[in-house]
Amino acid sequence: MKSKYNSLLILIISLISCGVKIVDQRMGTDKEVFDSASQFAKLVLGKQLRKHFTEYKRGEVGVDALFESDGMMGYTTFSNELYQKGPSPLDVKGCVLFAANFKNEENAKKAFNQLKSNSAIRASEVIGMVGVLPVQVRFLEQNISSGALITQHDNYVFYLPATCESSLHGSNSKDYENLFLSFIIEQNQEIEIINVDCEMDTFLIKKIKVSK
Repeated sequence: MKSKYNSLLILIISLISCGVKIVDQRMGTDKEVFDSASQFAKLVLGKQLRKHFTEYKRGEVGVDALFESDGMMGYTTFSNELYQKGPSPLDVKGCVLFAANFKNEENAKKAFNQLKSNSAIRASEVIGMVGVLPVQVRFLEQNISSGALITQHDNYVFYLPATCESSLHGSNSKDYENLFLSFIIEQNQEIEIINVDCEMDTFLIKKIKVSK
C-alpha cells in the first residue's frame, strides 16, 4: 500500500514539474520576443529610447483601440525622448514601435485576424457606426500615408509605424521592415504581415520569409 502511495506521489510531482517547465518555457519565449523587439528599438533610437507601458482599458480610441480584443493586457510604446506619453495616443509621431501583450497566443492571433479584416475597410464605409470596428478602421486609415507594418508573433501583436519614413539613414521601407522582423523571428521563418504599400496607400496582407 505504501509502495502504491509513493508511486502515486512521484507521478503527481512529475506532472506538476512538467507543468511548471511548460509555463516557464512559455514565459521565457515571451520575454525573448519582447527583448528582441526592444533591441530593434534601441538600434533605431540609441540613447534616446524611452519605454512606456500602458495597461489596457476597453473603449478607448487610438492605439488602445487598435489592439482591442479578448485577452489584451497592455502595450509598450518605444519612443524617442521627445515623445509626450498620453492616454491612447492618436498621433504616433516619435514612436518607432508598439508591442501589445496578450494572455496567450490564441488571443494574439484573434486580435491580428481582426486587424486583417478591418484593414480592408475604408473609413467612408463605417460612417455612423459605433464600436471597435469604426475606431480601428479610422486609425488605420489615418496613419496609412506614413506607412505601417503590423504582425503577430507568440503572445504579441506588433505595430511598426511610419515605415515609409524610415528612421535609419540609407534604408528604404522594405529594408527597415525586414530589419525589424529579423529581430523577432528566425532566419527563413515565415510570418504573416499587414503592410502598407508606400506608393499605393493600400494595406496588403502577405506571408514573407525574413533573411538576416
